[in-house]
Amino acid sequence: MTPAARSRTTSPGCAKATTANAPAPAASRHGKTPDSLTVMDMTAITGWAHVTLSVRDHDRSVRWYEEVLGFKPTATQTSRQRTRTLCVHPGSGTILALHQHQPGNGNGNGKEFDERHPGLDHLALAVPDQAELEAWQRRLDSLGVPYTPIADTGRAGLVLNFRDPDGIALELFCRLRDQPDPAWKRTPGEARRAA
Repeated sequence: MTPAARSRTTSPGCAKATTANAPAPAASRHGKTPDSLTVMDMTAITGWAHVTLSVRDHDRSVRWYEEVLGFKPTATQTSRQRTRTLCVHPGSGTILALHQHQPGNGNGNGKEFDERHPGLDHLALAVPDQAELEAWQRRLDSLGVPYTPIADTGRAGLVLNFRDPDGIALELFCRLRDQPDPAWKRTPGEARRAA
């Protein structure tokens, strides 16, 4: 198949859901409607590069993320606008940046995190299995970090929820290997076949 022909086709997993009498989608700034976009129109994403969290007390947060979750601080920068530290989890290579914005630079006036406002709802970190999730629960307990007990999500996985010192909602998640793919991960066609 030529590159031009490939750009006009989509993969079988890209089935689109349609609704009778649905209004025609508006054209994007590129002059294409969502239905006219193809696989070749999509630019590549290989994963998350890092996550940056705004915190109220930089030093307290850096210490907490290292002591509780094992993120190692690797570099700290301070400017008139902020103090930030890049932290790396040694087991996974996951990069977490912690920013404390200086007063007068939109630092939120010291308000605690609230997932009901626009922005981040929670940050979920993957663990390999239920045994590891149970080990994390014991670790949180030994460190005196409040948490909700491990619970079944109803989405083929188990979660352990807790909060950082700023109240940012954190979750440790493990996928149950013997469960089918959850419906929210399926294409519309796959979801209909499973129903």
